[in-house]
This record gives sequence, structure tokens and C-alpha cells, in this order.
Amino acid sequence: MTLKERIENMFKPFRPSTKSLNELEQIADEFAIGFAQWYFVNSPKYDAGHTFEGIEPPTNQRLLEIYKKEKGL
Repeated sequence: MTLKERIENMFKPFRPSTKSLNELEQIADEFAIGFAQWYFVNSPKYDAGHTFEGIEPPTNQRLLEIYKKEKGL
């Protein structure tokens, strides 16, 4: 199921216009792009097979939480 279909299903009872659905999809796309850019700059870089002693890399979920907090989302 595409992102647009998921949004449409979620808002079906409210019968949003195609324009509204497109705007919601654009917001989600902008958020995803912003997070991907932030992640690329801020996530630790790991060489293949390399681990850091005693340090657990943050999960994607944790990184998303940090991003949202920093951006006030």
C-alpha cells in the first residue's frame, strides 16, 4: 500500500479532497527527506564489521525521536 493510499484510508470518514491528500503526502515526504538528511549527517558511521567497545549504536527509532525533538515536531 502506498503512503497516499494509507493517508486516504485513514481520512476516509472525513472525505478529504484530492488536493488535501496530496498536501498530506507532501508533508510526509518533506519529513522523510528531512529525517534522511539529518540521519546522514548525525548518525554514527560504522565500517563493515566494526563495532565500538561498550557503545551500542542508537536504533533508528531512537534517532527518529532525537530528530523530532530537535526539530520541535
